[in-house]
Order: sequence, then C-alpha cells, then structure tokens
Amino acid sequence: MIQSKNLILALGLFTFSNAIVSCNSHKTDKGADSATVSTNEEVAPNASSTSSSEETTTSPANQVKTYKVTFSPDNAIIGKKQEALIQLTDANAISLSDPDGKDMGIEFSFKLKATNKSAIGSNDDINLNTDDWRLLLDNGEKISNKTSAFVYAKPESTATSDRAVVYIIPAGKKAKSISLFYNDTRAEIGLTIQ
Repeated sequence: MIQSKNLILALGLFTFSNAIVSCNSHKTDKGADSATVSTNEEVAPNASSTSSSEETTTSPANQVKTYKVTFSPDNAIIGKKQEALIQLTDANAISLSDPDGKDMGIEFSFKLKATNKSAIGSNDDINLNTDDWRLLLDNGEKISNKTSAFVYAKPESTATSDRAVVYIIPAGKKAKSISLFYNDTRAEIGLTIQ
C-alpha cells in the first residue's frame, strides 16, 4: 500500500516536472521566433518596402473603373396635374468586365426622390414605379432597367427610393437620356456618362 502511494506520488511529480519543462521550452521557442523575426526585419528592411511598392503598382489594375454621371436637368415634373416632382440622385456608373478583362459595358445606377406637389386633403398620393422607365442609347435603342425602384409619397411630402434603379449599358454604347413615365405622362432627363 505504501509502495503504491509512493508510486502514484512519483508519477505525479514526474508528470508535473514534464509539464513545467515543456512550458519553459515553449516560452523559449517563442522568444527565438520573435528574435528571428526582428533579425529578419533588420537584415532585409527593403524586402517589405519592395512588396508594398509592388502592391501599390498592382492594386490600381484591380480597381473598378468609375465614371462621372451628369443629369441635365436632374429633375422633372410629371403627372396629369403636374403633381410629381422627380429628382434623380446618388448616380453611380462602373465598368463591367469578364474574368479575362473583356469590356462588358457599364452598370449605371441612381436613386430617385419624389415630391408630391398636391395639396393636403386632395387624396392624390404618388405611387411611382420605375419598371416602365427607359434608357435611350446613342444608337436610338431603348433599354429597360435591370432593377427597378418604387416610391410612395403622400400630398405635400417627399420620399426617396430605398433601392437604386440599375441599367446595364452594353459595351461600346453611350447613354443619352432617361424617359420617365407616370400617370400617362412622360418626361425626359438628359444624361452624360464620362
């Protein structure tokens, strides 16, 4: 019985001493690694600056090309009673390309803000849906939007679309204008993407 207690005690001390030794050797290894890292930094300071300059050189090639969008004018009044003032905002145009770098056109997007000019009490709410809006290209072709937006505005109030209207302009084509339709009326907003 005494021998088995001594054996258990000896095994426990052996395990404990191995744990301490392994912890100390682990700390030493970490110190050696950090010394190696700092030595490498001192020996080759140009290695990091070379890689960052390479990153600077290569990152613009990976950036998406953006275009400046100009509306002329940026708003229109439509509706049978001239009740809807529509303003195009937050315009964005980016180039599209396939994985091989081939030009796939331009993704053109914008949001819209609608102001209901009707007097309070008239019950003339604006329910504006851009599904029927068309983008006129320089070759006379009219394209529909990929993503439409909806705006609802009560009399004497302004509302903004919660998502963007998106058009995909085919490669080699230019956008000229946007045709807005509401309540059997139509308005045209000129467009330049450069």
